[in-house]
Amino acid sequence: MISGSIIVGYQHMKILPLLFIVFSFHSTGQIAPPPELELPSPEPVTPWNDSIIQFINYPEPEYPGGIIELRKHIQSYDFNPDWLDSFPQKRGYVSCIVEADGRLMDIKVVRGISPELDDVMLRIVEEMPRWIPARDNYGPVRMRIRFPIIFTRSEE
Repeated sequence: MISGSIIVGYQHMKILPLLFIVFSFHSTGQIAPPPELELPSPEPVTPWNDSIIQFINYPEPEYPGGIIELRKHIQSYDFNPDWLDSFPQKRGYVSCIVEADGRLMDIKVVRGISPELDDVMLRIVEEMPRWIPARDNYGPVRMRIRFPIIFTRSEE
């Protein structure tokens, strides 16, 4: 009997902190702020029936000749197929800034594959010609871009 009451008391002790937490956040009433601290009511909102919201999408930087020429440039580089291990293909990502004059700056490997293939990716981007820069209403602007380079094992 005595041991049974200790167990029951122990079970009630587990519920007590839970009840304390629940009732500590419970509010029984709301106290109004003093009149000098009350904020004025906002002005009514008038709808803008005649206005138009435009989303302007400025052109992004572009490789000279487009995506087809970019693929040709990337595929012109050789690499050791053993660097792919047993995978048929691997994808890495490179990031760089296309300056307003089309030069590529701050070239980084964002998601690398292996040290050897990372070096090949950096060489591919460093040897690219000047890009066509992004433009806004005022002319060419610099923009950071990120693009994949995919290495595929050639079927021989």
